[in-house]
Amino acid sequence: MYEFIYGKMGYECDFKFYGTKIGDAMGLMHTIMGKYDKPIMQLDKEHYVGRYINLMKEFSYSPSKIAELEEFGDILWNNVTKTKPGFCHGDLNVSNFIIAPDGQYYVFDFDCAGIAYPIKDVFCLCNMTETIFDFNFASIGNYVDMTAKLSLVRQGYEKHRILNDFDIAAAHSFIGLGCYWSAGQNNKYRPLIEGHRRWLNEQYFDIRYNWLMQWRKLCKKSSTMLQSATTNNI
Repeated sequence: MYEFIYGKMGYECDFKFYGTKIGDAMGLMHTIMGKYDKPIMQLDKEHYVGRYINLMKEFSYSPSKIAELEEFGDILWNNVTKTKPGFCHGDLNVSNFIIAPDGQYYVFDFDCAGIAYPIKDVFCLCNMTETIFDFNFASIGNYVDMTAKLSLVRQGYEKHRILNDFDIAAAHSFIGLGCYWSAGQNNKYRPLIEGHRRWLNEQYFDIRYNWLMQWRKLCKKSSTMLQSATTNNI
């Protein structure tokens, strides 16, 4: 894609420039794929949460911390299952689309795609997962309020699909699940690249545990906290 399509990557452009347009493309993609009648991989709780939990158990990480993360993962997953299921790109961040000079948007990197919860793509884009999960605790609070970006995306997305209250309420839960999911993805791909698991150590688990516990506290305090999460006592 990089070689054959001339244009700019999402991270090279201002969100204000592309937010509504990529929302439009995303809504169209979800609508078209919703009509696809061939089998598509189902991405369930095991994909988003279980792989990371199993990885911690395999490593013999702290049982008490694993129990906390299992409980938090259950709450987050319960929240996202209130949203409408359907086709999901799964990793629609600013590194996975190109804006061509003619105004066309080209989305790629579908290795995480499947039947899950389409609204995940909206929040993945609004929060640019790669910048969240650098685990910079000094800036973690910046990702609690996504109102401005979400407003831009919805202007395009809702030309094709309406986002309901449950979709919007799941925002912070999807971000939390992204931390579990990214760790599971790391385990899937890193051994292929590095040929070993030297990267898997206590610090790897600690930093993610601390990030998720901090995220949980921020969501409790946030005035924009989702109703479904409040109901489930996050």
